[in-house]
Amino acid sequence: IQADYAQAREYLEAALELYRQGSNLLGESRVLNSLGVVLLDQLDLESARAYQEQALEMKRLLGDRYGTIVVLANLGTNAIYRYEYEGALRHFQENLAACQEIEDQEGIETALIGIGYCRMALGDFQAAQKNLIEAATIATEIGDRAGAAESMINQALLAHYLNLPEQGLHLAELAR
Repeated sequence: IQADYAQAREYLEAALELYRQGSNLLGESRVLNSLGVVLLDQLDLESARAYQEQALEMKRLLGDRYGTIVVLANLGTNAIYRYEYEGALRHFQENLAACQEIEDQEGIETALIGIGYCRMALGDFQAAQKNLIEAATIATEIGDRAGAAESMINQALLAHYLNLPEQGLHLAELAR
């Protein structure tokens, strides 16, 4: 699917202006996060981060726990794209704590994948493996095949870092 980012951004900016005129912070926070996602997809990482940080501040001010969880995950992804793994790890750890608080199993799984990826990038392979296995276990329990596959792909990448090519190939094949 070819996305029309210019049109999406135009519509989102118009919506943002309307929400601001109506002093609707919840709507404004949603649009700010959406603008961040559009800009992230276009690899305008600094602008995306600025919008997402504004959205996070508003979500917290409003007490929007689910919205906070979503924005934290997006900020974690943005930090990974910028190779800021320690910052990404902090976002995903906060995201994990929030998901655990509301017992959101899919959110926990996703946060663990992000944490595992960051730990792998930072060279903490043992902790990364633990996080990725836990994510795969949760994904399997809740029937999230895409999440299980993502976890296995990251475990395959970890096997590559650990110079275990046969294990990595096996995991990659399982993820298909």
